[in-house]
Amino acid sequence: MTGKPKTLLVWDIDDVLNRFMFHCLRRFPTDKHLKYEELTVMPPYGLLGISKEQYLATLDSCRPELYKEGPKPELLRFFEQHGGDFHHVALSAAPVRFAPDSAQWLLRYFGLWIQNCIFIPSQRAGVVVRSQRFRSKGEALSSLGANAVLIDDSPLNTADAEKHGCRTMLFPAPWNENRNMPVEDFLNELIKLK
Repeated sequence: MTGKPKTLLVWDIDDVLNRFMFHCLRRFPTDKHLKYEELTVMPPYGLLGISKEQYLATLDSCRPELYKEGPKPELLRFFEQHGGDFHHVALSAAPVRFAPDSAQWLLRYFGLWIQNCIFIPSQRAGVVVRSQRFRSKGEALSSLGANAVLIDDSPLNTADAEKHGCRTMLFPAPWNENRNMPVEDFLNELIKLK
C-alpha cells in the first residue's frame, strides 16, 4: 500500500540555511553602520549608500569565509529531527565561480538529507553562461512538480514561484513580511506540511 508522497522542500541556501548577509554586513565599504535588523530591503545597496557593483563584489569577497562557518543551528536541528519526513533539494542563485564551494558546504552539513542542488547562476560582469536551463527560481521550481514548496527569504523569489503556480513559504528575515516571526515558529509551520 502506497501512502501519501512526501512533500519536497526546496531550500534556498543563502540567508535561509546559513547567515550570509549577517556575515557580510560588516564588510561593506560604507560609512553607514546598519544593524542586520535594519536591512528592510534586499538587495540593500541603496540603504548602504554603495553601488550595485560594490555590493556584489563585497558579497563575493565574503563567500570564502562564509563557507568556513556552519549552518544556522535551528535549521540543523530541524533536519536532524524532521529531515526524514520530507524530500529535499536546494535551489541557489550563487555566482558560477562559487557554486562548487556552496554545494560542498551544503553537502557537508545537510548531505544526509539534501543530495541535489539546482543552481541558477547569479549574473556577474564578464561571465557568460552559455547553457542555462532556468532563468528564475520560480521557473526551476515549476519543473519539480506540484508537491514542491520553495523556502526562500526573498519576496521576489517567492512571488516569482507563485506566478509559476508553485507553493512557497517566506523564511523570516528583516527584509520581508515575516521579519517578526521566530524561526522556530516558521519551522513548526513547516512541520505541518508532512
